[in-house]
Amino acid sequence: MEIIQVKGKISESTIIVGESISNLSKYIPGKGVYIITDENVDKLYG
Repeated sequence: MEIIQVKGKISESTIIVGESISNLSKYIPGKGVYIITDENVDKLYG
């Protein structure tokens, strides 16, 4: 798993790469959460 912090002009974002979606609740602050994926995730885990 890799955690990347991105600091923008207004706010900061955390990008988590390689973590299991079953652990998502550990990282969700409650709002402003986006999940970016592709068709490979469905092939592997769908």
